[in-house]
Amino acid sequence: MPPIITPGTKLEKNLKKLMKILQINKFFYLKGGAERCFFDTVEILEQHGHEVAVFSMVDKKNYPSRWQKYFVGNINYHTPAAWARKLSLALKFIRNREAAKKLQKLIDDFKPEIAHLHNIYHQLSPSIIKVLAKNKIPMVMTLHDYKVICPNYNLFVLGKNYDRCRQGKFYQCLLDRCVGGSFWQSLLGTIEAYYNQRLYRQINLFIAPSKFLEQKFKDYGFKERITNLPYAFIKRESQFTGENIIEENYFLYAGRISAEKGLDVLIKAMRNINNSRLIIAGDGPERERLEKLTAELKLKNKINFIGRQDQTALFNLIKNANAVIVPSVWHENLPYAVIEAMGLTKIVICSKIGGLLEMIEDGKTGFFFNPNDYRDLALVIKKTLNLKPNELKLIGERANKVVEEKYSPDQYYQKLINCYQQVIGL
Repeated sequence: MPPIITPGTKLEKNLKKLMKILQINKFFYLKGGAERCFFDTVEILEQHGHEVAVFSMVDKKNYPSRWQKYFVGNINYHTPAAWARKLSLALKFIRNREAAKKLQKLIDDFKPEIAHLHNIYHQLSPSIIKVLAKNKIPMVMTLHDYKVICPNYNLFVLGKNYDRCRQGKFYQCLLDRCVGGSFWQSLLGTIEAYYNQRLYRQINLFIAPSKFLEQKFKDYGFKERITNLPYAFIKRESQFTGENIIEENYFLYAGRISAEKGLDVLIKAMRNINNSRLIIAGDGPERERLEKLTAELKLKNKINFIGRQDQTALFNLIKNANAVIVPSVWHENLPYAVIEAMGLTKIVICSKIGGLLEMIEDGKTGFFFNPNDYRDLALVIKKTLNLKPNELKLIGERANKVVEEKYSPDQYYQKLINCYQQVIGL
């Protein structure tokens, strides 16, 4: 853990030193939690006077940036392509020459003192680490998933948590076809994992948002320096209007609609709930299947899929919900869905799994249920519905206090700069 900073010490004075910081992430629009952390980190650093440059990939959904002339051309691995094109894209998994060349140009022009990496896999590729190392730029990397220790980035295969890549046994992924159930995708992922290990060793410090993820990496035999630093929650009152989006009472799920998120468990739980609805905000590969499941269970009058929402609409949905439900069945890291709900004084009901275990205290700041158990989830939902208004308010206030103490932008900034100072050697 970073040392405690005492006022008046050399380290505390160094915090006041403004730096030129390079932030790197493959997407430059709000795609998920990694991007939220990336953009919030840039904002927090700039608010404290640091000069921040960004390196990313071109995309029509990107936010404008004065650094976009350095961005790598768009790479989409999900569109149909001829075999020659597919081979060319596959090689970029391991080495993206364009990314290396453009990053070098950015380094020459900006001259960063430190680089902070987020999600760089595939589109940028870890080969950019070699460019940073050649220029003797210290590096930290925030771990938003498990990609560094397994080709399957969420350790979730065929509906189950996957644990067979321990101690660098990446070949297990190929044997088990752990990437999309595909031999070729798993082969490419396995080759990529073995090749990139030597590059990751050049990163000076890894940041784990949850203690669970930090311990999971250590359990897998990860030998590099790693420390825990939770995400920050920036509460923007201007993005909350207070309007009731939906008049009747409802529970809310907000996030990616994919297998590991456990939405089928939540949908089945709603069969036993008669006096409230479920709103599902988000999109993803499982949406069509889950909408069919909802129809088959005759729950269309109880469950409403409303798609991805912007930040203002999402905050209003959270603020007016009975509770936010996180039914994940995989080893979550530190989901923003929980932090946002707690920061808006809202009760969270979540699976007792992964990093979720360190985010709430059962009965005091939220409620747990057994993962993959829709009956237990239904019982917890009913318990929440039976709470008195003053009890709901008290739990929400406790949750908000946790966010103010543990996930504040000021605390995040202080600890992050502490990490930077460690690797720079000040």
